[in-house]
Amino acid sequence: MSKLKPFCRWCMQPTGDGPSHSPQECIRYSQTGAALQSRPRDPEDGLDTQTGIILMSRARGSRIEDWASMWRLLFPGDENVPSPGE
Repeated sequence: MSKLKPFCRWCMQPTGDGPSHSPQECIRYSQTGAALQSRPRDPEDGLDTQTGIILMSRARGSRIEDWASMWRLLFPGDENVPSPGE
């Protein structure tokens, strides 16, 4: 069973075992909506705010229409998209 990773309650970025970003970075993130630049996003950290918004959207043109689009949203660094049955 995997342990859930703690998130900053203001910017919703994963914090690991302790604070992993400064309050200034957190404030900048909350004001601009820009991702924290101190480290790349790891899909194993969970969903970021923007990905969650896209997944929950029901608006035409912004919702996920197929498996490949879902995979690319969740794992943007992966070049190969596995078939849904794998």
